[in-house]
Amino acid sequence: LDPAFPAGADVRPLLSALLAELADDGGVSAADLAPARTRQQQNPHLTEAERGRLDEAVDLVLDSSP
Repeated sequence: LDPAFPAGADVRPLLSALLAELADDGGVSAADLAPARTRQQQNPHLTEAERGRLDEAVDLVLDSSP
């Protein structure tokens, strides 16, 4: 998450806990994440930077999946 984004500090611990829980549950498949990625890319309210950060988060989840 972008350090310049004030809410980022609040979200980082939550994301970290979520990733740990996903890893414990066996991860998330690319097929499960594909619809979410499509929806976020089509959201007209997101900036390019926000889209990029969300893509990075999805990639992080995929990289942590078995």
